Amino acid sequence: MPDATIFIGFSEPEENWYRLPNDWFDIWHVVRKEHGSRFAPMLKMTEYILKHTWGAGRFNGQVQLSANEIRSGRRRKKNQRFDRGTGISANSVQSAGKTLPKLGLLEIKQDQNDLARRLRTYRPHIHETVEAQTSELFKGFALPTQNYFKVPKIWTDITTNITSAATILSVEYLFRHAWGFNNKEGVWLSADEIAAGRLYSDGRRYDAGTGFNVVSIHRALKEALALGLIVWTEKYERGISTRLFNLRFKGMHTNEKGEFLGLAAEEHLEANNTIEVVCDTKDDNLISPVENSRDTNPMVAYTNQVVNNTDEARSGRGYTLKDTLSKHDLKTPSSRGAKKAKRKGRSAKNASDGNLLKLPDDLVEILAEIGWSDSLLPIQQFYQKDSELVREWAEYTRKKTGLINRAGYFRKRLFSGEKPPAGKVSGREDRDRYLNSKYAEYYD
Repeated sequence: MPDATIFIGFSEPEENWYRLPNDWFDIWHVVRKEHGSRFAPMLKMTEYILKHTWGAGRFNGQVQLSANEIRSGRRRKKNQRFDRGTGISANSVQSAGKTLPKLGLLEIKQDQNDLARRLRTYRPHIHETVEAQTSELFKGFALPTQNYFKVPKIWTDITTNITSAATILSVEYLFRHAWGFNNKEGVWLSADEIAAGRLYSDGRRYDAGTGFNVVSIHRALKEALALGLIVWTEKYERGISTRLFNLRFKGMHTNEKGEFLGLAAEEHLEANNTIEVVCDTKDDNLISPVENSRDTNPMVAYTNQVVNNTDEARSGRGYTLKDTLSKHDLKTPSSRGAKKAKRKGRSAKNASDGNLLKLPDDLVEILAEIGWSDSLLPIQQFYQKDSELVREWAEYTRKKTGLINRAGYFRKRLFSGEKPPAGKVSGREDRDRYLNSKYAEYYD
């Protein structure tokens, strides 16, 4: 996974950005219904093609890429690449390459002059006018002249080792409602809004959100927080706490849990639009800190939404007043002493989570092949304790025949703590190992 400690925050890119259409999330709603939740390889591959066509100003253009370039980065020269590619496996490139043209998202043609290199030419499938709804899935992209939002070009490098489509789309939804509405400092949204659509002041939804359920979005936001991509704060109203999320912008000061604490008074940052390295910021250099008091609104002034004639029907708040947390998430403000004790008790765990070993690239590829689409954090935790066990179960799951849900099988076997069977075994032998285990007396 990308090293979250070097990520300092986003800023609206003035250059080095590409365009995604405003109906981007509607497209993946349909794909998810047709193909299930594991569509991250198709999402990342489509976005990579858009980056190297629309991102280069070629809105009707095309780009020639090999499977290796899609996976590891388009080549600039012999030993140089433009970026880190998508990080998806060769099998995923091949599978997505067969499905995306059928979905109407890409046009792909193979170079018949050099079959050995398997170079293919990719271009977004474009339609000039909005066509009536038919039985076909998708008619193609409209030219992105006005109906688009900005995405930093570095974003595809950040998502290289993110295997969850929900995580990618959750952060992109914040891109959409930040820079797509001229909100340079973003907007504060709840997990419910990211899942089902941002709310107007009267309770209506602006759009359909990312389309994932709230449970999946909570997992996705947890991963995005661990990577340092977003921040959170609490809004208290009538004794009920609602957690709100925003992009992590340059100059934001947070604690180890990703909670927003305020803006640095002096920002000594060299802008490169996306990722920057900055010295530690002292607490006494903060302005507008969020204070968790019993009867006050903790939102800082800069989080109020500024919409420049883009969405006048929506209220000027940067957050929603609707309570969206389930009852087990509801909180009431506690005393300062109790909060400090709670933070102190968890600080050691949070510090250890930030120092987890990075998964090797070949292991990440295996996880992608078996269909792992959840956060990689639990796998990293297991890898920290027993790297060989993680690798053995991943290899065993990839090679085992007859599995319908490989990711689920891998999760269950790894979390059991057992060792995988030695050598290649049949399905019957795999079942018999339970009868020889220490729990055999409990089996009928």
